[in-house]
Parts: sequence; structure tokens; C-alpha cells
Amino acid sequence: MARLTTSKSITTQQVLDNTRFLSSQNLRSVQTKLTAAKGELIKLANTDVLSEFLSEQEKAVLRSAAGIVNSVNARVTAAKEKKQRAEKKRQADLDARIKAASRLAQHTFTLPTGSTAECLEVIRVALILNELKVLNSFNSAEEFSIELIARVRRAPSQGKTIGETLQHEAKRLANDIPRCIQDYIVHDYNDCEVQAVLDALVARIAEARPRVIEQRAAVLHVWLDALENCGREVRA
Repeated sequence: MARLTTSKSITTQQVLDNTRFLSSQNLRSVQTKLTAAKGELIKLANTDVLSEFLSEQEKAVLRSAAGIVNSVNARVTAAKEKKQRAEKKRQADLDARIKAASRLAQHTFTLPTGSTAECLEVIRVALILNELKVLNSFNSAEEFSIELIARVRRAPSQGKTIGETLQHEAKRLANDIPRCIQDYIVHDYNDCEVQAVLDALVARIAEARPRVIEQRAAVLHVWLDALENCGREVRA
């Protein structure tokens, strides 16, 4: 068998540069196709039922082409392995960031809902975070306010009193808050240190708090009246 020719015109870096938007899995598919192409060329040159009809010069060309395909495949394989290592590192970094963000968000924004005052504080924080596009960012402040009022005016959940239903709604919001803050830290500011993002958010919340509470006083009054009418403890 003639010696396979190799290509020196393509490098691993060129493959990486031209496939920067592809994943390692995408490159694995390219690798598979190139491996199959090389095998078919060698088969046609040596063992295919049509091989006997080809001249030695034609067979040599096929082997040479197989060698070039094999050389390109080697570069693709090297690029795929580099992408795999980079992807694993990015995932490990992301997992660590998610873990740190979750821990800080839970520590800073675990809000109790045992009393009326606590339930109202959850509503305040939720309104502020919505204003800052952290919680329910797909809803405007006006839309979110309407939704919060609607939650108060809905019929009680089956098997629950009005008070229990309101506490459940407040608790659901309280559980959503740390998760949304975690996502905000991880994805909206993924190039910043986790603690720094949280500190900046806490400062923004403090700054926005008086304005949002004044603007959304109607929402808080609806919740306060509903909780008072349920006979819940009021410490607002």
C-alpha cells in the first residue's frame, strides 16, 4: 500500500478559530464523518468491488486523498479535545458560581412569613426587586402590582382559609426571591465577583426602597387590609 499523504496546510488553531460557535459534540460529528470518508477512500483504493477497475495512479490519488482527510481529522480531533477541556472548565466555574450565589442569596434574602409584618415585608421586597428587573422582570411594575392585588382577591385555595391562602402566596414569593437573585448574580453579571454583585444589589434595594414603597402603597394597603381581616397579627 502506498504511503498516505498528510496535509500541512491546516492547523488545530485554524479549526478552533473557524468552529468557535460549535461545541465539542458538534466537532465529534465532524470527526465521525471524516473518519468514515477516509475509510471509504481507502476501501475504494484497495478492497472495494470496483478497485480492480482503477489504475494504480488512480488508487494512489485515492490513498493520497485519504491521507489528507486523515490529517484534517487529526486536527479536528485535537480541536475537539481542547474544546472539551474548555467546556468542562466553564461548567465547573459556572457550578461554583451558582453554588456561591445560592448560598449568599439564601443567607441574605431568606424572608419569614409568620406574621403580617413579615408577609408585608416579602411584598415590599418583591415590589422593589421587580422594579429593579430582578424578580418577574418580564412584567412591568404596573403589571406586577396588578398581579399581586389579584392574588389577594382570588378565592381561597381548596381546603385553606383566606389567611392560609395569603400566607401561602407570601411564602411562594419569599421562596422565589432568593432563586431570582441567584439567577441575577450568575447570569446578568457573570464577569463580576459574586459578593460584589450581591453587595451592589443590596445597595440598589436600599436606595429604591422609599420610592417604590411610596409608588406601590396601594398594593401594600390591599395586602394589609386582607391580612387584618383574617385576624392575623399586625406589626406593620
